[in-house]
Amino acid sequence: MFNQNVHDFCSEFYLIEKVIEIVVSIQGTKRIRIEALKNGNSHKYSVQSYVQDYIRVNGEDVLTWVNFELPYVIRDTADQAINQALDFLSEKC
Repeated sequence: MFNQNVHDFCSEFYLIEKVIEIVVSIQGTKRIRIEALKNGNSHKYSVQSYVQDYIRVNGEDVLTWVNFELPYVIRDTADQAINQALDFLSEKC
């Protein structure tokens, strides 16, 4: 496990505790990835979300994960954080 006392050059650290991938209809069909991140200092959970999309690299289309903005989430458990993110996502669908 990460030890902040040993790695004191890191001001923050997060553990990805749970990840879900879902397919939704937002401007077509999109694959969304939501990660529940446990804050190593506060032990609360936030989320980071991504959408799978193509980007052009050296003239070639490459499928990758791109940041997908959702409102800020802070909860006591990973499941609560993911469920809150899903509620926000449902408003976009």
